[in-house]
Amino acid sequence: MGRGDAPREVDLGDRKTRKASDGGSRWTRELVVLAEDRASVRATPAAGATATCRILLDGGREIASDTSSAPGEPVRCSATTPTFD
Repeated sequence: MGRGDAPREVDLGDRKTRKASDGGSRWTRELVVLAEDRASVRATPAAGATATCRILLDGGREIASDTSSAPGEPVRCSATTPTFD
């Protein structure tokens, strides 16, 4: 997808997580979203687990986050990306 192309949805299907040093697990995916476009993440954890989603701007500044309300429940976070500084 090149600069200026129409937005699209990326379905990554089922993914396995990796163990983190804090005893939890992690899964990461990087995608490019154009300035002033909508970015959203939706994930459903396994039964008995919770999930947190985060949208980071340039891998650093968090512009959205949320945590599932109960084990096994889906989580979704979304934000409109800011203009370039």
